Amino acid sequence: MNRAQRRRGSAMRPYAKPLTLSALDWPVIRETLANQCETSMGIEFAQRDVFAQTANEARQWLEEVQELWTLDDIGEHPPMGGIHDVANLVYRTTKGEVLEPFELVDIGISLSGMYALKAWIQKREENLVRLDELASPISIDIFLVRNLEDSFTPAGDLCTDYYPELKQIRDRMDQL
Repeated sequence: MNRAQRRRGSAMRPYAKPLTLSALDWPVIRETLANQCETSMGIEFAQRDVFAQTANEARQWLEEVQELWTLDDIGEHPPMGGIHDVANLVYRTTKGEVLEPFELVDIGISLSGMYALKAWIQKREENLVRLDELASPISIDIFLVRNLEDSFTPAGDLCTDYYPELKQIRDRMDQL
């Protein structure tokens, strides 16, 4: 099982005894954490009971959080805007489905957000060693992102500035 699979949680994960969770007021902690999350995937993860399998894994997770705390202390915050779960959209495309324009806009926004987040981490890699390691597999085709951004309006309509022929066709249709 790789690190990403462990982070998502599995049936083999350790659990805490109900009495321990009650003593810690765990539901309040979990909900407070979820309220701090900026993405739907983060909220879902925070609401699950996922515990480290080893003391070493717990230390690694703490080091990742401490890297962000260090930057937070000097007023630096990771850009999380626009990042949301597009896994279902991607899955649908693997099944041959054609996505609606507004769905393509959502994918473009998420890709752009991931690109910005990875760039932010890389600029601070000396302070974010653990997070840089986590972000290293992220590979975003910036040409695809720019193409999606330029092709659609925020409402999901094809952009006539990017497709002048479309403007001509729409103008002609209006005349007819």
